Amino acid sequence: MVIDSILSCKNNINPNNVKNCFELFGYDFMIDEDFRTWLIEINDNPYLGAPNDFIKDCKKIFFKIIFSVTQNA
Repeated sequence: MVIDSILSCKNNINPNNVKNCFELFGYDFMIDEDFRTWLIEINDNPYLGAPNDFIKDCKKIFFKIIFSVTQNA
């Protein structure tokens, strides 16, 4: 689902071909009682707050990885 969604708008992502930039998308999924995954929505401006300590720690790790990848690109 993620790959298909990105492929569907790939011509609109970074239309000015700016080098060394990235987009951050927020994908919201739901898992039903049969463990099927449903894509609810995609946000191009996802909420970056931390409602609890677990999410706060996850986001610290996430951004550390993202910025280390972009510096090495």
